[in-house]
Parts: sequence; C-alpha cells; structure tokens
Amino acid sequence: MKSRTAFGAALFASAVSVRVFAQPSGVPSAPQPPKEMPEYGTTGTSSVRIPAWDFSRMDGGPLGVGVGISRFPADSALPFLVSSVHVPGGTRITRVELDYCDDSSSGKHVKLELLQCDNQGQNCADAMSELVSSSNGCSFVAQSGLSVHVNNYNNMYTMVATFGAVDGTNYLVGAIVSYQLEVSPPPGTATFNDVPTSHPFFQFIEALAASGITGGCGSGNYCPDAPLTRGQMAVFLAKALGLYWVNQ
Repeated sequence: MKSRTAFGAALFASAVSVRVFAQPSGVPSAPQPPKEMPEYGTTGTSSVRIPAWDFSRMDGGPLGVGVGISRFPADSALPFLVSSVHVPGGTRITRVELDYCDDSSSGKHVKLELLQCDNQGQNCADAMSELVSSSNGCSFVAQSGLSVHVNNYNNMYTMVATFGAVDGTNYLVGAIVSYQLEVSPPPGTATFNDVPTSHPFFQFIEALAASGITGGCGSGNYCPDAPLTRGQMAVFLAKALGLYWVNQ
C-alpha cells in the first residue's frame, strides 16, 4: 500500500499535468449545469457528484488511473464501471452529466447510462438516453430536461460507464446527477370532506395530510378557508422541516 506521502506525490504529479474541462470551439455547447440552490421548494436544483473513485468493477478486476483522479478498467474482460446513485426519494432527476477525458483516435469512447432497476437489482431499464464522450480531450456531455421520479423503496438506481478502449485513451472523471424536490401527485379519492378532488388546492392539501403535517380541523374536515394561528403555523413548520433539538 502506498504511504500518504507517496499518494500525495502521485496526486501532485497528476495535478501538474491537469487539463482544463471546456467545450472546444466549433462544438455545440452541452447543456450548462443548473445553478445550485438550497434543498427546499420545487424550483431549486441540487446536485450530487459521483467521482470516478466511487465507480468500481463488479469483478474486482484491475483499474487504471488517468488524469487527476480519473480511472478506467485496465483490461477488456469487463470494460465497464458501475456506481450506485444516492438521490433523496420523492425527488425528480432532471439532468445527468458525464465528465471524461477522451484521447481516442479510433472512434472509441466512454458511454454513461442511468439504469432504474427493481428492489432486487433486476429488470433494469434505461432511465435516460446514453451519454457518449467525444475525442476532444477532457470535457463533459450532459442531458437536461429529464423527469425521472425517484422511489428508493421500490427501485435501485445505478450508473454504468462503458469504455470503448481500455488502453488509457478513455478516462472516466465522474458524473453529476441534478434533481429537484416535487409535490406528490394527487390521489384518486379525497381525505377531507370539505376538500374534494375538484378543489384547486386538493393536491397540496393531500400532500400535507399524507406526510403527517396536518390532520385537518376535526370531524373529517380540513377547513381550507379558516385562518391559521401562530400555534398552528408552528405545528406545520416543525413537522414539515422535521425540526428536532435534543433538550439540554
């Protein structure tokens, strides 16, 4: 095993030769990353970065290290790397980015897939179109406009990077998964007598009830037009935000 000093020296040597990630001139720009926002609301976007070192070979075979901390499978037995995707349940994946270094002169590239599998890791299906690198050095390619609803209880989500070449001309640098919070779709039947399915706020009131934030105002009603007291507001906010402080 390398010592920390040896590892630091190796990493520094790689960093000295680091290449800048940029779209080359003459190539259409990839969709730009969304502005990072706090994890609340349904319009802000959050992102999870999956670095190359989080990807591994399923057979435990050898790995090569490329520019910086990029990596690639070092033989052609299983020319792909896999990683789990850890995104909060109840969110919606909207964008996926592949970061790569590709110096291939023979048309062999890195490909990235997002798979949605069942809770046994079987019956996997593509959740997006395949992302493919280009022979343009270190750069990125991304797909925006996705709408992959995340259900971690019933599904597993996996990234698969496939390498057209394992000779050190195809490197995986990492992937970025961007997601947004969302309100659950409305149920088919109403919980409260005074909030029928046709009510304009039905979806949102049902979401509050389903998440345990409110139980209504009694007698099977929600009282959607009643004023809200400061005490009731405290209950709503504390439950919605999951406010928990240990008594000192």
